[in-house]
Amino acid sequence: MTLIRSQRLPRVVYLGASAGLGRIYDVAILMVARLRRTQVVIHHHSYRYINARDFLEAVVVRAAGGDALHILLCEHMRARYCQQYAVDHRRTTVLSSVMLAEREIRAMGGRLRGRVGAVGYLGPLSAEKGIWDFLALVTTLRAGSPHLLVHIAGPSADAAATAAVVQLATRDPLTRYWGAAYRADKVRFLDCVDVLIFPSRYRHEAEPLVVYEALAAGIPVIATQVGCVRALEAASGVFVLAGTADFPAKAADVVAGWLRDPAAYAAASAAARQHFVNHLELSDDEAARLLARLAAGEIFKGL
Repeated sequence: MTLIRSQRLPRVVYLGASAGLGRIYDVAILMVARLRRTQVVIHHHSYRYINARDFLEAVVVRAAGGDALHILLCEHMRARYCQQYAVDHRRTTVLSSVMLAEREIRAMGGRLRGRVGAVGYLGPLSAEKGIWDFLALVTTLRAGSPHLLVHIAGPSADAAATAAVVQLATRDPLTRYWGAAYRADKVRFLDCVDVLIFPSRYRHEAEPLVVYEALAAGIPVIATQVGCVRALEAASGVFVLAGTADFPAKAADVVAGWLRDPAAYAAASAAARQHFVNHLELSDDEAARLLARLAAGEIFKGL
């Protein structure tokens, strides 16, 4: 929680929304803010209460009051939130998580990628993040493309999954397990990958930053239909596949298509980088406008 002071608006409470029982604490903060006639801004980062109506979140909305401003991560999240909790659309705004990209990621140039030579996975090694789906995809791809390189990076989140990844990397010279990769290591990892696979099954997934990190490097992404990702179109360089049961087979078909048609892959790579650049610029501009209005006490005018 942050308390913002300005000359025109004495106090603004900026609250990073909790997703679990922490919302009980949020409600207490919001009630005090209301009693002190303090304006409220709530920034939402989880789909936990977006996918289905949640009693605790309904209490949060009630405690925040009708003049609170809600910040959502994408237009899909915004529409769902307004629908689930009867929040006035005019009392919401959108700020993408792309603006949280690290300096090293922002600085990446989308180098010209003309063909698919390697696929990658970047994230915790767990079933809900889709590591087993990725390994199944690798098996399918290797049947037709035995020389395809495989790069896996992420912290261990499940002992069995980590053991399977280590075993694959040990016996297969074309597979590399990087372990957890951050900052400069993440940039090097992305530089080695031509297609990022994002097979998340995490039902509370919101707007995963790793997708934008791949786009920054000009890497097309094949993803499951989760969170804000589901609203992205192929023109963004993100190819969203419906369903999870047959995700490995569907993803393999997309990669195989790019292997057969390098020009189509090159176009997807260029689109990925351009989408990142455009989306980052729009998000940075929107964040700057929002902060300026907060500091000037103007954010709630017309609400």
